[in-house]
Amino acid sequence: MPSMEEVQQQLQELHVSDQRRKLMKKEIEELPNILKGNEKIYRLMGGTYQTYTGMFIATNSRFLFTDKGYKGKLTVYEFKYDELLDMKYNLGWVYGKIDIFYLGKWIKLEMLEKEETESFFHFINDQRGRFSSSVDDSTMAEIKIEKEMNPPSHRKSGLFYEVSDFQIEERPVLKEKVSSWLGFNPLDPSQEQYIKKLKKRYFWRVFLTAFIMAAMVISLVVRSSLTEVWEFAVFLSVLWIGGAWVLRKDLNEDTNRKKNTSSLVIYKYCIRYWNSFFEYLIPNSGYRTKPDVTKMFFKYGFENRRNIKITRFFQFPKLQKDRIYYISYKMKKHTENTRRLGLYFELTLPKETRQSLNSFLLIPKGNKIKIEKYKLQQSLIAHNLFTEKAIPQVQLDEILAFLQPLIKRDIGVAVKFHHHLEIYLPYFLETKEQLKSEEQIQQIIEDIHLWYAFYERSIIWRYGQLPAEWKEGEEKALEY
Repeated sequence: MPSMEEVQQQLQELHVSDQRRKLMKKEIEELPNILKGNEKIYRLMGGTYQTYTGMFIATNSRFLFTDKGYKGKLTVYEFKYDELLDMKYNLGWVYGKIDIFYLGKWIKLEMLEKEETESFFHFINDQRGRFSSSVDDSTMAEIKIEKEMNPPSHRKSGLFYEVSDFQIEERPVLKEKVSSWLGFNPLDPSQEQYIKKLKKRYFWRVFLTAFIMAAMVISLVVRSSLTEVWEFAVFLSVLWIGGAWVLRKDLNEDTNRKKNTSSLVIYKYCIRYWNSFFEYLIPNSGYRTKPDVTKMFFKYGFENRRNIKITRFFQFPKLQKDRIYYISYKMKKHTENTRRLGLYFELTLPKETRQSLNSFLLIPKGNKIKIEKYKLQQSLIAHNLFTEKAIPQVQLDEILAFLQPLIKRDIGVAVKFHHHLEIYLPYFLETKEQLKSEEQIQQIIEDIHLWYAFYERSIIWRYGQLPAEWKEGEEKALEY
């Protein structure tokens, strides 16, 4: 069993970057307990196997996959080189993939680092050829017999994965970061560096624009009369001033902390420090459409309050297949908006799940639907279930178990499935125009903790694991 110092020395010889070591820190710390005394690491790469996201290791004697989950559970798979019967690899736009025929079936190593995939493949393939020469025909025949190497499925009905009890992770650093942005505490070094980077980017954008305009004016001077030059110069100046003003406004959005202390800005900061996988859009910005969804919400029974206008803000475009919206409310007989926002999740399900699940509506009791194709299937404690075709009880139990943390909070959650799983949380987020204390910030952050934990849990529930980008996004989020 090698020591941690010996493992680190091997990684140093392989030129494993500090960033990669940081991402695989938990798995690397377990290597002294996994490797044998005379075993040496020749290749190391991150990726996914089955429902796990972890680290692939190729040594002088075997090929391993290890993952240490967020609850500390260690998972290790061992593959002997002489049992790898065939291999192939493929390079996608972003990631690489290696398929290996092992124990009678193809296994997939996915979401591999594209630049390292080919080298990793050739090393394992060479080792496979070297070890296979010592295997006799009878052993090869045994190898070809299919064995059950996968653990029992984590799915119950074949549609969704089991998830652990709902837990809301609180991150004190989130409050510290947000408090610093709002001027309650001094900025930390990473935030100061971020502001410098923003200001530098603003300067070069304005400078480049001015340079291009000057070049255009000089070019025009050579060819045109003085009057035409002056007219064109005035036109360009107006454009330049307007563009500089827009860029300056964007810069102030991030740097002018003390003036931007509404809760909507707090939500933006919270999302930034939760996960860089999100890309937050500024609410109420003129170039973002705000569709009126009032009729749709009444049609499907999401709302039963009359004299209200409901609009939807598309907020998180960087999520690959999902959409998350803010919902705003305005009473038709009053000029003031309500002081709360709703949340609307539009979640994409895997193809096989979409094809196996019938359309349904799950709405609070007392709400009425205005669509004839849905019929009442079941009356629950606080909700009614409407379906086109009856949903098997085992599927319904899975859906209700997943939604239970929201149902227990009595927030009037409504759910619709038709191509996408749409989850509506009415009046979920509190809004304040001016935040003056860290206690108020804490109240806002608690709402963010809840919905972020719920969304993260939905990824595991649908796909069985969090993608590698998600974990990297959490690491990267605290960089600034």
